[in-house]
Amino acid sequence: MILLAVLLAAAGMVGAAATGLVPVALATDGRQHVKVTAAEFGAVATGVFPQFVQDADGARRPVVVVGLGDVRVRGLCASGAVPTPVGTWVLRLDTPPDGEQIRAGDVQFAIDSVDGLGAAGQRLLVNRQETGPDGIPVDVAAPGELPLLAEGLQLDLSATVRWASVADLALSGLDLTIGDDVPECFA
Repeated sequence: MILLAVLLAAAGMVGAAATGLVPVALATDGRQHVKVTAAEFGAVATGVFPQFVQDADGARRPVVVVGLGDVRVRGLCASGAVPTPVGTWVLRLDTPPDGEQIRAGDVQFAIDSVDGLGAAGQRLLVNRQETGPDGIPVDVAAPGELPLLAEGLQLDLSATVRWASVADLALSGLDLTIGDDVPECFA
């Protein structure tokens, strides 16, 4: 019963954030295993830098903070499976591959450790969104930025995340599914 109440509350909050009624700020602690696919993903990496966070007991822990700006995602599928005493439940977020883009102005997350990472894709461009007439890539980054573009992206990430924040989030066509019969984004 407690799990059901928590899942309903989480679904209500995601729905309110998706419609813009609630500003989005995420907080998480502990090991997370997330599977993500995207038909198109674009962002500008604004930094990867070390920082410290303080635990509840007052100890300072080092983390790596990853910053992304101008995030654009189309055809997103994100899922996470949670084992419970009544079986494994999956929370899955989907957007249509040909629908509106999900956009965020600023995304930051602090990673304590990465326990596993699997990545695949059809195309990955780093600082190469334009080419000259002769086909040679043109450096398009402003100082301190690194443009990223991926198509057919598939990530399988298991990491310990200390915190995450999202600013200027625009969602459209988001489908949230929770259940013990919901499939993850990929096997």
